[in-house]
Amino acid sequence: METPMISPEWVRMMVRFGAHQNVAYADLTSDLDEAAWWADRGAFFGSLGATLNHILWADLIWLSRLASRPAPEATPGGRDIASTRVDWAAMRIGADAELTAWAGGLSETDLSGDLDWVSGLFGPQTARRDFVVTHVFNHATHHRGQVHAMLTAMGRETPTTDLIFLRDVQ
Repeated sequence: METPMISPEWVRMMVRFGAHQNVAYADLTSDLDEAAWWADRGAFFGSLGATLNHILWADLIWLSRLASRPAPEATPGGRDIASTRVDWAAMRIGADAELTAWAGGLSETDLSGDLDWVSGLFGPQTARRDFVVTHVFNHATHHRGQVHAMLTAMGRETPTTDLIFLRDVQ
């Protein structure tokens, strides 16, 4: 079996990074009403709510594949997984706790070998498990960048998203 290109500690660091960013976005959006939360801001998923829901949904879908948890109930893409900002914040805290628990129990063996799953868009898939886990974090970072851009366009002062400057997650 090949040595994984990532380590369990790297996964735990990335979970801490994601949780840190999610708390920041929950704080930055806590004063928004539902109209502002769902307003189309020209991003790929349109609104802050739909984009943050998509990230949440994707994290839970991948946890269902990697950690044998039930898949989330939502439409494909997950834009509607949480119906309000408050629901999203609560679900996000729960998902980050699940990710933390999953990452805390990882060994190098858990990151080795292949993962088989069925994609809603592309059907049956197989990929290296370490590559899949790397994708999970890359995907979330990509879409959090869209959230950052929407918040910046709203005139919100956003905290750094640069991992190198977030010493508490290292």
